[in-house]
Amino acid sequence: MTGYVFNILGPDAAPAIPNLEGFANDARGRRSAYIATYILAGIGPQAIPALQRIAANAVCPTRNEAAREVKQILTQSASGNPVAH
Repeated sequence: MTGYVFNILGPDAAPAIPNLEGFANDARGRRSAYIATYILAGIGPQAIPALQRIAANAVCPTRNEAAREVKQILTQSASGNPVAH
């Protein structure tokens, strides 16, 4: 449910990016890391720097998902389509 709410907020949820990035990088909490990464992607282009840092973190359990989400956000931004999950 929380992920859904953040996706509705989209860019308005940008103030939560630092906390979400922390959750996404926590290798101890795999489920929360996945949820945080998904929420960051729902925020959109403002979350790209955080998602890129997650993707570069070799011990992050969601690094592949973060990289995929960055690519999706960039593709959708270039095409003019809104980010949707």
